[in-house]
Amino acid sequence: TPAGARPALHARLARCLTMRGVRVGGGEIGAHYAAAGEPLRAALRDLREADAALSGGDYPTALALYSRAEALLPRDGRAVDARRAEAAAGQALASWGVGQVSKAADFARGALAAIDRCLGRGDPRRGGDRRRWLTFLGRGGAMPVRARAALLRASVVRAEAGLFCGDLRSMLAGNLASVRIAARADAQAEARARGMCTLGLLLGLARLDPVASLAYRAASRTLDGPHIAYSCASEGVWRLAFGSWSRAEACLARAAAYLGTASNPQLAEVIVTLRALAAQFQGRWPEAEALFRQLEIDARLRGNDLHVAWGIYGAAMPMLHTGRCSEAAAAAAAAHALLRPTGDRQSQLICLGVSAQASARLKDFEAALEFAEQGVALALTMPPLNFGSLEGYAGPAAAALVAAGDPEATPTLRDRANRLIPTGLRVLTDFARVFPIGRPRLLALRSLASPSRADSLAAAAARESARLNMAGERWGASWIDATRMTP
Repeated sequence: TPAGARPALHARLARCLTMRGVRVGGGEIGAHYAAAGEPLRAALRDLREADAALSGGDYPTALALYSRAEALLPRDGRAVDARRAEAAAGQALASWGVGQVSKAADFARGALAAIDRCLGRGDPRRGGDRRRWLTFLGRGGAMPVRARAALLRASVVRAEAGLFCGDLRSMLAGNLASVRIAARADAQAEARARGMCTLGLLLGLARLDPVASLAYRAASRTLDGPHIAYSCASEGVWRLAFGSWSRAEACLARAAAYLGTASNPQLAEVIVTLRALAAQFQGRWPEAEALFRQLEIDARLRGNDLHVAWGIYGAAMPMLHTGRCSEAAAAAAAAHALLRPTGDRQSQLICLGVSAQASARLKDFEAALEFAEQGVALALTMPPLNFGSLEGYAGPAAAALVAAGDPEATPTLRDRANRLIPTGLRVLTDFARVFPIGRPRLLALRSLASPSRADSLAAAAARESARLNMAGERWGASWIDATRMTP
């Protein structure tokens, strides 16, 4: 075929495939348009196919297509800025689907920047948050439909990334924006579900129980079948954070039922994670470990390193509580290595807490205190936003108390441990103030740090663990024996 005829052949083939409705994957039609010298049409086709891949749970394909569409779009024009925002917001959701939290947050910021250019075109002073909020209030002119859809997606990712990165400001700002847009009838169903459910969770964590319940009921009424699963799973998180195990597990069962066979592997794996944590906190160690291992297997099959890491360090927690400290230490180290590129700081904190406790029980006090110091430093940089981070917030104080009380530790290490104990207990106190499930551990550790009040604090820890039905926390006065279990 003469080289000069190839663009025309590519264009004809692309139009023929489109007109006949032939299903081809991987952006083939967009590639033909690009080869035909029609980059804008190629980009629009890629965006459409990327949306379909995202809805079907094929996050790597969606990410590749959104990225190619973004590269093909022209560089100027209000309509192009709306499309660029659409591509960046799609990249944010697809990146989240493959576990790349930091990249998802970066793409969300890119989408917001494109929306600002779209809204403030011709007047730089009219861009930014002020312009967006004027638009929300109906006094800033019209927002293009595609820009509004991109803003909803980007705001959802901003809020969810804030949760995992320990950024409360981004979490609140992103959720406020997403809920404001989600109220519109034309809002995308999944993004609307995620935005409304994050609002319910925030209200629940703020102990505004009646309002949170209303928010979840409203979400369920406005969502369709599979998307109701988001509402049920989010309410499950709220119930788990406060130790309402039976209600939480009922919510998770409903979430799994509503999700059914829908192509949403990300949410399916989150539900498995929450079920595993429910078993973990109630002391059902074999069940928790089995669920976490299943999570790891499922996540490996689709290449989500974040969820693989959740499965690995999740299994390390029951190992720690059943005395398999060498295995727990190895698992936490492997998970931490996977987590570093993802940006999930809450999970990194959990790995440090598990590593600190495992090393202390193995009498490697130098390593234990190193992990504990890193954990405290990280915990001090972010508020406790994740109920599953108990081992991360408790680990530094637990490891320091073991090292300080063990005669095999050198005087230098014992002094170092004693200096760490107050700060370690402070970060755990902050966690327990938000999440009641942290109180039994806090009281038990305080019983070790306060010999004069050891008996009363240990008894209080036992009562609190019984009240919350947390069998795994029922150490009481014998907690020190539990921390020194044989590796």
